[in-house]
Amino acid sequence: MVRGLSRRLGLERGASTSDLEAFDAQNRDRNYRREILVSGVLRVSMILLNFITIPLYIQFLGQERYGVWVTVISIGTWIAFLDVGIGNGMRNHVAEALSGGNRTRAREFVSTAYIVLSGIILAAVGIFILVVILFDFSFQSMFNTDLIPEHRLRWGVSLVVVVVLLNFALGLVNQVLSAVQQHRLTSLGLVITNLLIVLLLGYGILFPVDDRFGFVVLIFSVCTLVGTLTLTFLTFRRHPHLLPGYRSFRREHVGSITGLGLRFFIIQVAVVIIFSTDNFIITQLFGAEMVTPYAISHKFFYTFFGVAMLLIAPLWSAYTEAYEKGDMTWIGNKIKFLLRLFGGYCVVVILLSFLFPWIKDVWVGPEVVVDSWLVILMGGFAIVVCWNSIFSVFLNGIGKIHVQLLVSIAGAVLNIPLSIYLGRNLGMGSGGIILSTILCLLIGAVFTSIQTYLILNDRARGIWLK
Repeated sequence: MVRGLSRRLGLERGASTSDLEAFDAQNRDRNYRREILVSGVLRVSMILLNFITIPLYIQFLGQERYGVWVTVISIGTWIAFLDVGIGNGMRNHVAEALSGGNRTRAREFVSTAYIVLSGIILAAVGIFILVVILFDFSFQSMFNTDLIPEHRLRWGVSLVVVVVLLNFALGLVNQVLSAVQQHRLTSLGLVITNLLIVLLLGYGILFPVDDRFGFVVLIFSVCTLVGTLTLTFLTFRRHPHLLPGYRSFRREHVGSITGLGLRFFIIQVAVVIIFSTDNFIITQLFGAEMVTPYAISHKFFYTFFGVAMLLIAPLWSAYTEAYEKGDMTWIGNKIKFLLRLFGGYCVVVILLSFLFPWIKDVWVGPEVVVDSWLVILMGGFAIVVCWNSIFSVFLNGIGKIHVQLLVSIAGAVLNIPLSIYLGRNLGMGSGGIILSTILCLLIGAVFTSIQTYLILNDRARGIWLK
């Protein structure tokens, strides 16, 4: 089946390459294998820490408080996309500059991105603080809970938002690592963060803590910044030629970064609406306590999708380099390779859907009840999002994202009203929320695969080449 898909996508074509192209392809393959090996170790560590963290959170906070906490983190994710797509814009330009051997130009793009994004983030922090101070709105109503006192909830949400914003500016280091085809190290900061959180949550469980929600907010904030700062230090110590500096700032690069970046930004906003509004919608429609079973099943399947991304994500900048050098054969072979693995991925997801009730009881305990219909839908979600990623990473890497832009906007417009209609009006509950996400993602699943077929077969024209 997968071989048939590969053939229809035009990936079976052979093409001769020069000795230089063959050498470049060998280097990319060697680096790709290294990426997978190191990423695998870090990703497995991160997965284990995630699986340990969630039951600790639930034990420490209780189901309703944990539901509120997950929703708070979701809101932080929305705000973090105020980078206007600068990170992804910088990533592609740095990869192109390094592909041509121009380190000075690469450093200019890194410096420009850091300075511009830092200015945007500092302005956003100032505006947010003013809004919280000047406008007296109820955070308890926003999160549909009275379990956490208003003043503590207000303080906690405000600190999380500020930390997420600051961390996002610092987090440009992840795009730098991806640009130099060392995506494998991007998980290191998260491993450090999650390890510290596990240790401090264990301390909180063993020793009495009066304000448990406030304690979680504090350790999240400190550990997040420590993890990212550590990764930043290690990255620029290893790549001093990319260390950002004011003297390397170039105003003329702002337009090129934000031009491509603005389209990435719109796609990112659409993705946030499709992926990250679910917890907030569930909180408003069904109560914070219903977020917990949804979040647990989502985390389980999305974590497995994260394993698949070990093979997909490192190819972004490799695609950029290969496309710049016209090596379409190498690109086609890699997509064909991913499609073969996709068949096995689907089988494993289906198997995990059947095993989930037992895994969930061992993982977080039988007290958390997850509907079987929700589990099946989450498995479907994991399959669709993996299919999309195979093609979107390629298209992002070569900067042909106009089709993605349009389908992402369409999905974002449909997602919230469709979620409410399926979840509340049709009585599907939280299952209707994830079904809405799946339906919106299917739009992109069709069009990105068509665009990839056209580009690889040199038949893309007009909008398909933008």
